Amino acid sequence: KLLYILLVALFFSSCRKDDIVDTSTNPPPAEVFFTADIIGKIVDQDGIAIEDATITVGNLTESTDVNGLFRWEDLKTGANIGTFLEVKADGYFESGYRIYARGTYDRTIEITLVRKEISGYVNGSSGDIITLDGGLEIDFPVNAFTSNGGDYNGLVTIHAYHLDPSDEDYLDRSPGDLSGTDETGTNYILESFGMVAVEMETVDGQYVQLREGVQATLTVPVSSELLGDAPNEIPLWHFDDIQHKWVKEGFATLINGKYVGQVSHFSWWNCDDFAESVSLCLQIFDG
Repeated sequence: KLLYILLVALFFSSCRKDDIVDTSTNPPPAEVFFTADIIGKIVDQDGIAIEDATITVGNLTESTDVNGLFRWEDLKTGANIGTFLEVKADGYFESGYRIYARGTYDRTIEITLVRKEISGYVNGSSGDIITLDGGLEIDFPVNAFTSNGGDYNGLVTIHAYHLDPSDEDYLDRSPGDLSGTDETGTNYILESFGMVAVEMETVDGQYVQLREGVQATLTVPVSSELLGDAPNEIPLWHFDDIQHKWVKEGFATLINGKYVGQVSHFSWWNCDDFAESVSLCLQIFDG
């Protein structure tokens, strides 16, 4: 019984990544820092450990062992804005985890990366539509791509992944938390109606992006559980790898149960409305 109580205490003292932290202030409050000892595990969406994943905070880097584990001692951790752990591994979409300090403490976390599987191929000169099971569509126009600083008209490999917010564990597979900022710098907590990861490369593995001035059409299905609350127009947000939060960029329109919008680049995209929030974290102690 005592072991069970201790395990429960450890679980709650770690606090999951979907603990909502209120960042709806502009500007955000002054940061307060503490130190934390972090024990973490990196797994894929099936719970399998990922070896040699790289975890980066600023100019500090750690890597996972054969069991997907890493350890960080005396990591400087923010209480208000938080500290972002950027996570990369070959063959997976880049992701990350934002932790918030609760004083000087130990922390156990688990971070999930999503495998990059091939969704289809597009001829750069002619364009095409990539469709995934469930209804996700990406419509690429003709002559849409660039690679290594120049136009690219060869074959493009498309990796795409759709996250349904009605899935219980979707937050574990998404980058960061649901904090976002708009063009004025105002911060928000977001409510997602559909999330997409897209990466593109040449057949020999070179990075590919949309050309400047080119837009692709993104069609994101909305699950039946969420459709009744889905607004007719919703902001589009991409996950910014510098700010490590969702940044508002454009809008999508609800058409036949799917959000349709234009995007000018690819990474993680999110169809999100603004949400009200509370700050909640629990610790359970053995008396």
